Amino acid sequence: MSLKALLSPAAAARGMRLAMGVPMRPARGAATCSRSVAAGASSTSSSPAPPNIRELAKMAHLAVTDAEVADWEPKINGIVDWFGQLQAVDVEGVKPAVHARDDGSVLRADEPSAYAPREELLAQVPAMEGPFVRVPKIATGQDSADAGDAAPSSSGAAAAAAGAAAAAASPEELAALAALDIRVGRILACERHPDADSLYVEKIDCGDPDGPRTIVSGLVKYVPLEEMQGRLVVVLANLKARNMRGIKSHGMLLAASNEEHTEVEPLAPPAGAAPGERVWFGEEREQPAPAEPNAVQKKKHWEAAQPALATDAGRVVTFRGRPMRTSAGPVTAATLARARIGGGGGGGGRVRVHSAACDLNRYVEKIDCGDPDGPHTIVSGLVKYVPLEEMQGRLVVVLANLKARNMRVKSRSSRPAADLFPARSPMARTGSAAILVVVVAAGLLLQPAAAALPLRRFLTAQLTPPGQRTEKAAPPAAVTAGAAAAAVGPPSANRTYLYIATGPGTPGPDSPDFLVTVDATQGSPTFGRIVATTDVPPQFWGNEPHHVGVNGDLLAFGGLFSYQRRAWGEKKAAASPDIYLFNVSKANAASPKFVNSAYGISGAVTDSFLGLGNDDTGRPRFLATLMGDRVTGAGPGKLAEVTWNGDTSRWEVTAEHDGGVGGGADATFTPHGFDRNGPNGSTIVTADYVQANSTWRPSSAFAWGTTVRVWDLPSRKVVSVWDVATHPALKSEESPQGLMSVRWAGKDNLFWFSGGTGLLFLLNASVPQDAGIEKAVQIAYRLREDEPVYGSCVMSGRFKNNTRLLVTSLALNELRLVDTSDPAAWKTLQVYTFPYEGPLAPQPHVVVTDGPGRLAAVTTYYVEQDLRKGLWSTPASKEVALFTIAEDGNSFKPLSTIDFNTAFVKAIPGVSPARGPYARPHGAVFVTK
Repeated sequence: MSLKALLSPAAAARGMRLAMGVPMRPARGAATCSRSVAAGASSTSSSPAPPNIRELAKMAHLAVTDAEVADWEPKINGIVDWFGQLQAVDVEGVKPAVHARDDGSVLRADEPSAYAPREELLAQVPAMEGPFVRVPKIATGQDSADAGDAAPSSSGAAAAAAGAAAAAASPEELAALAALDIRVGRILACERHPDADSLYVEKIDCGDPDGPRTIVSGLVKYVPLEEMQGRLVVVLANLKARNMRGIKSHGMLLAASNEEHTEVEPLAPPAGAAPGERVWFGEEREQPAPAEPNAVQKKKHWEAAQPALATDAGRVVTFRGRPMRTSAGPVTAATLARARIGGGGGGGGRVRVHSAACDLNRYVEKIDCGDPDGPHTIVSGLVKYVPLEEMQGRLVVVLANLKARNMRVKSRSSRPAADLFPARSPMARTGSAAILVVVVAAGLLLQPAAAALPLRRFLTAQLTPPGQRTEKAAPPAAVTAGAAAAAVGPPSANRTYLYIATGPGTPGPDSPDFLVTVDATQGSPTFGRIVATTDVPPQFWGNEPHHVGVNGDLLAFGGLFSYQRRAWGEKKAAASPDIYLFNVSKANAASPKFVNSAYGISGAVTDSFLGLGNDDTGRPRFLATLMGDRVTGAGPGKLAEVTWNGDTSRWEVTAEHDGGVGGGADATFTPHGFDRNGPNGSTIVTADYVQANSTWRPSSAFAWGTTVRVWDLPSRKVVSVWDVATHPALKSEESPQGLMSVRWAGKDNLFWFSGGTGLLFLLNASVPQDAGIEKAVQIAYRLREDEPVYGSCVMSGRFKNNTRLLVTSLALNELRLVDTSDPAAWKTLQVYTFPYEGPLAPQPHVVVTDGPGRLAAVTTYYVEQDLRKGLWSTPASKEVALFTIAEDGNSFKPLSTIDFNTAFVKAIPGVSPARGPYARPHGAVFVTK
C-alpha cells in the first residue's frame, strides 16, 4: 500500500475502526457474519504497514520533535501490529470455552445470521453482557499487551468488568499484581481537606510500625463523612507519596464505581480482617515481596493490573476471576456488581468546565490536578462529543508536564481528543474517537477506567451519526442505606452493638437520661457511629445513668443520683427509680426499647449488674449492687435481686441481702463492682467503694470502702470479708481509697480487683476467713512502683484465655494492657495515654471488651451533676474511644472516637433529637445478636 493510500481519509477511517475493535462492513456479496470473518482472516496474512508519524502530524498541522517521534512510533506500531495479527487469526480453528452442544450450556445454537447494519449492531452493544467465546492471545510483548488492555471494552463498565473477569490473566498482569502491596486498613480519623471541597484526608491504620498513614481520597461526593469513620478499607500501600493540594497522600484507597461514576463505594473487607494484612487473589496465599514505590511508578504496575480488577455478579472483588481474599474472607463492594475497581474517587484530575466564548467548538476547563498552585487551565475540543453538563465535576486523566500551548486561550497541559486534528483535517470524521486510540497507543489514555463515560460507549457515541446516538442504559435500581449496610456486614447474620448509659449535658430533672447505641459490627459502613438513642420516660429524667449490665435480652443501668434527687427534694423526686431496663433482643438490638423501671426496697445508689440466667418462667434476672441505704445514702448498702414479679407483670427489686458474715448487717458494706466465678459458678465477690453520702458532704472526707466480700451464691450469704487496708504488704501511703471493679480470673476461685491508689489485687476466694489476709490476697500489680496513683482504676473484661486485662487510670489518663498469665509476675504489655488539649482531661473511666476480645471501648467520665449544689465535680472530656485488639492479645490500637461534646448539639436525623450542649457517657457494654 502506498503512503498516499495509507493516509487517505478512507484508509484512515478504516484503520481507526479496526484499531477500536468496531466490526467492519463486510465486502459486497458476503452472505453471513461468520463467513465474512473467516474470509477476512484467511486473506489477511500479515500486519498492515506501520503509519508514518511525521506524515500524520504534518496532515494535522502539528509540529513534532525527533524525540516525540521516537517515543510514539514503537507504541503506535505495536498496537497496529497487534490488531493486524488479530485479523490474521483463523477463528474457525478456535475451540469455544463453552459450546452450544455441551451439556448444561445456556448458549444458543451456532446458526449463521445475516449481517446487520452497523448502527443496529452498535445499538445492541450496551446489552451484550452474557456468555463469551474464548479467543487466542496475541503475544507481542509488554507494549502490545498494555495497549490491548486499554483498548475499547464491551458495553459500559458492567460489560468491561465482566470481560476483565472472564479473560485469562497474562504473565505481565500477574507480575504487575504481585508487585502491588494491597492491604486491609482501618480509618482511624477522617476529615475534609482544608483546601479542596472534594477531598477527604484520612488517618488509616495499615499495620505500619511507625503508625497510621495519611491518605487523601476524593470520596466527598460519594460517602458521608460519618460513614468514613472507623470503617475497614482496602489500600494500595506502595505508591509514591503524592502532594494533594498541600497534603501528602501515602497510598490510595480502592473503590468500586458504577458505569456513570455516580456511585463510588470503598471496597469492604469482611469483619475480622486485620488492618495491615496483605490481600491475595485466588487460592494461593503466598506472594512475593511487593515492589518499592519507585518501581511501581516507573514500571506502571498499577496501570497494568488495574484494568483486570472488577466485582463479579456477587459483588466480590476479583482479578480476572480470582477473588480478592483476606484471612476473614473475600473483599466485596456494598452494592455494585460487575463494577470496575480504581482509586477512591482519585487518580485523575477533577474538571470544572466553562464554555469558551472565543471558539464554540472548544471547552476551557479548570482541572484540579493536585498542584499546590491551584487548578490547570486546559482547552479541549470536546464540545461536539460531550455535553457541557457531563463535563462538570467528572474525573479525567491529564498529561500534566507538557509545555503550555496557545489555544486561543492559554492551555497548561495536554489537550484531549479532537484538539489534535483541526476540523478541516481528513481525520475530522472520526474526531476524538480516532485520536483517542492513538493516544491509548502512546500510553496517554484520557479517561480513567472508573470514570463516568466508559470507553466503548464513548467510541460508539462518536462513530454513530448525529441524531442516531445510543441512549444511556438505565442505572441499576437504587439500594437503600439499610440494604447497603446489610450487604457489607459480616458473613454471619450476627451484629455487635455497643450500648452506653448517658447523662444529659444540662443537669437537672428536666433533662433526659438515655441509652446510646453504637454499631460495633466490624466491616459495617456505620461502624463506630451512633445508630440509635433511647430515652427513659420524662418522669424519670435527671438520675445520672451509671453502670450497665446485660442478661439475655434485658439490659439494665442504674440511676447514680436517684437518692440525691430525693434528698434534695426536687420535683418528681418520688418517681426517681434506681434501675432502668431495656429490651435488646435481636429484633430490637439496633434500637432498644425501654421496658420499665425498678426501685430499691431499702437500698439506693445503684452501681453494677450481674446476670443470673433465667428464672423458672424463662425470664432473665439480675443481681445489682446498691452502695447506700434509701434513707441517708450511707452504709450499709445492699445486694439486690432484680426479677420478674408475676403479680405486677414488671421486673422489680424483689429481695435485698446484707453484707455481714453469715447474713447480718455491716455498716461498711458499700458494694460497687462484683463478679461470679463463671456462668454456673457458686461464688461471687463484691468490692466496697465509698459511703455514698460522704461524696456530697463537702465539709467531710470521703469514707472509702476497703473490703472485699466472698459470697456463697446459692444461699446469698457472705462467707468471708477481707479488709485490704490491713494488708502488711501495703506501703504507708497506699491506703486503697475505694475498691472499684472485680473480675473473675477465669480459673478456680481466683478474682482480680482494683484499688483507688493504682493497685491491682489477686484474691483466692477459697481461703477461709481464719487463714489470714496474706494467704487470701496478694498485691499483683502497681501502676507506679515509686508512688501511689490516686483516682479510680477500672478493669475490663477478660480475653486471650483470661490472661489479659485492660486497665484505665483516671489520674494518669491511661489505658494499660496487662499480661496476667503468670500470677506471680504480672507485666505491662502496652500503655496508651489519651491525648488532650485545654482544661478538660479525658478522665478514662469504664473500659469494656467484646466477646472475642478484639474490640475495646473506653468512656471518659467524671461526676458533674452535683454542680447544682456546688459539690464534688471534675469535668471530663466526655468521649467514647474505640480500640482494636491484636489477635495475639499483646497490643491494641485506637480506632476512632465519638465526641459526646458535639454529637447531640444538633439533631441526628432518624437517630436522636438535639440534646443541648453536650452529653456524658458512663457505663457501657458490648452485645452481639
